Amino acid sequence: MASITRQIVALLVVLQAGCTWGPAISSEQVRAVELGMSENDVTAILGSPLQSGPSTTFAGRRTLSYNRWRPVPRYPMLWVHLEEGKVVEVYAKLYTDWGTEDQGVYALSSLLEFESTETFEAAFPRHRSDRESGLR
Repeated sequence: MASITRQIVALLVVLQAGCTWGPAISSEQVRAVELGMSENDVTAILGSPLQSGPSTTFAGRRTLSYNRWRPVPRYPMLWVHLEEGKVVEVYAKLYTDWGTEDQGVYALSSLLEFESTETFEAAFPRHRSDRESGLR
């Protein structure tokens, strides 16, 4: 029995070492990102992205990913898309039930402004420090 417990603990340590928890970002910070801002403006508000690079969905776009992956069935995800160095879209969703029931909670683009306030603020709580969130 002790051997199985040690194996489980070792597996959890390995899994956590490979996890990217990401910065604790509040709903206020997400709302502060505006269309037309530069990447530097965005990182001044949200911090450095966990991933950045060419968009896999939109040609000519660069994507900043602030996804706080967790080994649980529900976690928030945030992307900021840029064209020619300027913000053209901000999108956040709540990844639910291991990806089977994703829910868009915030969107900002030239074509759409959307916020599911209660769920958005639950996914990106207000005024939460990194220590309180346990995400770093």
